[in-house]
Amino acid sequence: MTRVFQQWFAPRQTSPAQDELDHPLLFFGDEALTLRACCEGVFITGSSGSGKTSGSGAAIARAYLRNGFGGIVTCCKPDEAEIWRRYARETGRERDLIFFGPRHPHRFNYLNFAAQLTPTDIRPTENLTQLLGTVTDVANRGQSSNSQDPYWAKASQQLLRNAIDLVLLARGTGGLTLEEIYQTIITAPNDDEQLRSRDWQRSSRCMQLLNEARRQRHGTTAAHDLVITENYWLKEFPNLSPRTRGCVISMVTTGIDPLLRGNIHELTNTTTTVTPLQTHQGKIIVLDLPAKSYHSAGILVQLIWKLLWQQATEGRNIQANSRPTFCFCDEAQTFVSRHDSTFLMTARSSRACVVYLTQNLPNFRSALGKAETDALIGNLVTRIHHQNVCTETNVWASESISKCWRLRASSGTSHSDDSEGRERKSHNANLSDSHEYQVPPERFLDLRRGGPRSNQCVDAFITRPWPSGRGFLRVTFKQS
Repeated sequence: MTRVFQQWFAPRQTSPAQDELDHPLLFFGDEALTLRACCEGVFITGSSGSGKTSGSGAAIARAYLRNGFGGIVTCCKPDEAEIWRRYARETGRERDLIFFGPRHPHRFNYLNFAAQLTPTDIRPTENLTQLLGTVTDVANRGQSSNSQDPYWAKASQQLLRNAIDLVLLARGTGGLTLEEIYQTIITAPNDDEQLRSRDWQRSSRCMQLLNEARRQRHGTTAAHDLVITENYWLKEFPNLSPRTRGCVISMVTTGIDPLLRGNIHELTNTTTTVTPLQTHQGKIIVLDLPAKSYHSAGILVQLIWKLLWQQATEGRNIQANSRPTFCFCDEAQTFVSRHDSTFLMTARSSRACVVYLTQNLPNFRSALGKAETDALIGNLVTRIHHQNVCTETNVWASESISKCWRLRASSGTSHSDDSEGRERKSHNANLSDSHEYQVPPERFLDLRRGGPRSNQCVDAFITRPWPSGRGFLRVTFKQS
């Protein structure tokens, strides 16, 4: 009897709860694309018209919306915002849509938000420097023969850092605006003669801020930083050669110039009604500033959103809120930055899903260079390859899928004459191992591209380490 009671009241063995990262989002036969796989990054390639957006891209977008994800969506083409409105309608998520752009009411003061992401016990100088430094880096892609020299990037960051720090030391975060940073840079002293001129000092915004900063009551750390900032503006900066100084100023001001004007200034330098934090509550923020319509200004605003979404997502408390969030970038070469590969290294622990679509590898290498592209793609574990005419991309896709050993048979017949002049025949057969592509590059040329001719079917190879041990699948997506 005692044994019966012991068995009755003994703790029950329960099966362990399924890890939420193993939640399936899309099924391909007996294989599932799980949240874990999506948090490891998705990279989609395919020629224009190959069906990558309407095929795998649409399937993944709808899966994210059906499962309650929040996220941000960058827009390159003018119709992308309406495509996402359709996705939201089809999945019952229209109420979670937020459109951000000149045609919509929402505003986002990104400098104030970036400052708020910084711990309260330090000034947000470095965070803001990284943000605006990335903006200037993207804005100046391919425009300067010096762009590959690391000195210019470091000098530009130094200029931004000291301009930002001076405004913060003088005015605090409440007085921080892009206009103040810009005025600080363009009114900085160029030589000792200007520094000696009282009239020039009264007209210089840089000197006015230095005087304001001196009058503030600073703690030990801030007082130390003010000395460094003063030395930069009063000693180091004026003593740069005019050509070097002009190049550094130009690299910074040409980067931030599109953000200082018209509707873009109104959108991003006034008040705040929406932030990336709302994606953690399930909102889908569509950045309706298509690059094809708003050009560099639209690209830079979307880049700022993406960077701050990354920072906010990296810093959130997953134990308090583990809702997955995503960043979806079609024509991703337009919006990539050097920070992306670092973010992707830890995206899984932040429940962040990144989806990048592009035509081919050369697009990314043109934007980032070979080393940065390789680092970025190395952190995008799930690769979806659609029909492609780019030889380089197809060879890379075949290499990603890897090779296998195959047994090849060969045979032959030889003819010879014997000593009496009679013909003799001999037959031979051989078996040999051959190391060959599992999916040769030419296979990517023949995949279906969708449309009426293909009965709206889009083919692709999906490569990743599948639970079954397979390294790739050939799948078909149905266009809607």
